[in-house]
Amino acid sequence: MKKSFSCLTASQLFLAAAIIFACSCFVSPHTACAKDNKTAQVKKKLVLAADEWCPYNCEPGSAKPGYVIELAKIIFEKKGYEFDYKMIPWEQAKSDTLQGKITGAIGMDKEEGEETEKKDDPSGKKKFHYPQNEITINTSCFFVLKENNWKFDPANPDKSLSALGGKVGIAQGYAFDLRDTLLEKNILVEVGGTSPLRELLVMLLEGKIKALIDDRNVVTYKAYSMKCARKIQNAGIAEEPAKLHIGFCPDCKAEAAVFSQGMDELRASGKLKAVLANYHLDDWRSK
Repeated sequence: MKKSFSCLTASQLFLAAAIIFACSCFVSPHTACAKDNKTAQVKKKLVLAADEWCPYNCEPGSAKPGYVIELAKIIFEKKGYEFDYKMIPWEQAKSDTLQGKITGAIGMDKEEGEETEKKDDPSGKKKFHYPQNEITINTSCFFVLKENNWKFDPANPDKSLSALGGKVGIAQGYAFDLRDTLLEKNILVEVGGTSPLRELLVMLLEGKIKALIDDRNVVTYKAYSMKCARKIQNAGIAEEPAKLHIGFCPDCKAEAAVFSQGMDELRASGKLKAVLANYHLDDWRSK
């Protein structure tokens, strides 16, 4: 009888231990019974935004969302971030980034960032963070219709713009050096929204403006997609080339560093070259 009693006690003890274990799992899902939950980390969401500026950033969710989007997605998802990209007006992208509503604005030069900081935060406490690695070297140019022989003369901009004989269109919120001059001469047309270049090209083709200013790669890419590349031509560089960055929010210093390191790795591995080739572009540093 002792033997049977001791066996019964062992069974009872085993049952009791199982019940206690199950209850502990139910009460605390982060205990050893949920081993995967102990090691799992909540992904930090990262949101980049800008207006349409293909080939840098294009249609969200498309097969070719822009090479900057493809590169950023590779870099940040490798580090465990949940990556998202939104298309919003450029002024909003800059403001939302500075206020910390989103992680970064795509395609900002540092001078433009300083202007946004002064305008949106007079206290001077909020500052953008920039990666050491830029996303391109921006060359802003004038574009006119093919039959227009006008060329911009940077040595004499006032006389040159007067000779144009019409309005010049730019995207709203873009910090072109000539903006104030165009405004003073009353020939400035600004277009906002998420796809301002498309509207500007239509206006140029319809004769509502005589010229537009934008990044050379962006205008060329958009004109080909709209099947009007042969109807327009480059009429000269509007301002000195400048490095463009993803401007990260005031609390996103770490993200800026992650992106910069990631760009170094992608350039060294050849992945950067491969992504750029998909947009018919070469590495700007190799030129």
